[in-house]
Amino acid sequence: MDRFDGELLFYHSSFETEAAQIAAAVPAIRESVCLDGGSDRSPSLKEWLEGYEQPFEMGPENPEDLTERGRQQRGADRAGEG
Repeated sequence: MDRFDGELLFYHSSFETEAAQIAAAVPAIRESVCLDGGSDRSPSLKEWLEGYEQPFEMGPENPEDLTERGRQQRGADRAGEG
């Protein structure tokens, strides 16, 4: 995680010990969130999201749409439709 400048650590409660070790070893991590329930060191995802009311808009359903290859393929598909 240190290589990727991660600042948030999301984890399942079954990895509480490992999450604590990662957070201690990676100084860039400023906050940890437990996905399935809170703990002494981290809020639950539900707690962490409290007060955040902005709707989340999903991106493209197909991850290929995010890539240059996906955009090129869609253009080629559309060119063949006419």
